[in-house]
Amino acid sequence: MMNERLKLAKQLLSQEGLIFISIDDNEQAYLKVLMDEIFGEDNFVENFIWYKSEHKGLSKTTSNIHEYILCYAKNKYVIQQLNYFRISKNGYQEINDFLEKLNHKYLKDDSDHQSSLKNATKEFKEYLRSNKNLLSGVLNFNNFEIDSETNKFVVYSRGDVGGLKSENSNLIKNYDVLHPVTKKPVRVPENGWRYNEETMQEHIKKGNLIFGVDETTTPNFKRYLNEFKNVTQDSVLKFKSTGSDTLKKILTPKNSKSENLFPYPKPVSLIKNLIKLISRKDITILDFFAGSGTTAQAVMELNQEDDGNRKFILVTNNQNNIGEDITRERIYRIIKGKGSNGETIKWEFNKQTKYLENNLVNVFEVKTSKLTVNDFDKARELKINAEENFIKLNPEWKKKNNWNIYYELSSLSPYKDENEGND
Repeated sequence: MMNERLKLAKQLLSQEGLIFISIDDNEQAYLKVLMDEIFGEDNFVENFIWYKSEHKGLSKTTSNIHEYILCYAKNKYVIQQLNYFRISKNGYQEINDFLEKLNHKYLKDDSDHQSSLKNATKEFKEYLRSNKNLLSGVLNFNNFEIDSETNKFVVYSRGDVGGLKSENSNLIKNYDVLHPVTKKPVRVPENGWRYNEETMQEHIKKGNLIFGVDETTTPNFKRYLNEFKNVTQDSVLKFKSTGSDTLKKILTPKNSKSENLFPYPKPVSLIKNLIKLISRKDITILDFFAGSGTTAQAVMELNQEDDGNRKFILVTNNQNNIGEDITRERIYRIIKGKGSNGETIKWEFNKQTKYLENNLVNVFEVKTSKLTVNDFDKARELKINAEENFIKLNPEWKKKNNWNIYYELSSLSPYKDENEGND
């Protein structure tokens, strides 16, 4: 079944597409081999480690606190040309929001800039000290000044202006940089300067270098936060398994006892992070093991947060009525703010937007039919019906032959060989 689904997934992926598959340690090695066979080793992107829980100390050997998320591209060369796998620094948006508050508070047209800078700097330093966890990715951007062009506060960190270590002396950039006060050459870094002399002079004119009290110290480079908004995604994804808590808030009525509704649902934050690794906001996300519907919620929340136009397609076999009672009901409730029978729920998106009302979801029920070898009339009827519906779903679909239709259908509901497992 997995083999057919993956082959179909590859066909459906665009040239810019990615596939993410969550798997535990028991099957990770086998799945990696299968993915290499179907997608090609050259299209392997990453084997992400999902760090999902804290050490509980209950195991007699080791505590398993992670799973894997395999990522492959349809065409790795294509995605390497795109701005994928870039994420905002942790705390970047929070810092900018705080700076905007300081701008409104201190930088008025008739304000004393020196006094404003002093008071705002003090308030900014206190904000950093009080929010270390929230701002963990930007704590080194702790220097503060007023941008003369925009008349707004900006923050920066002190960066090294030294060059890269090289055994080739011809690659080391050595020249004199004069101290602005003493007019004497400053100390040159051990590996020379990072920039050529012309570029260095441009940075000096723009005020991008921080000089010491005299020429005996090497200057530092100003690294402004707005120039380092994004960083490359790490191979370790740290998202705690809060999926069950979210699902209970959505599906458990208010003032009712929580139930174990679905085993191990993924946290919405994890799926949102994976989707955001693709820079475009107009993509279609297909989840053909829909489970509890976390992907649907993640897509709708992201669109609400960044004005995206992403779409999702979920597929489930409705085993034990999960598709109707869990998946569809979850989607209905986060859009409507109540259950399909009018039940009140505990979940809210946020205080301003309690529910995700601006979403339209179509639900389709796929029917299966069993055929005997000699049932030609039924086969002909199903074939015609399949052709018509394939074209409705995809106007560009073209029939190659009757087997083409069979393979399309069997990938959705693979048969089990009666001789499977027998010698």
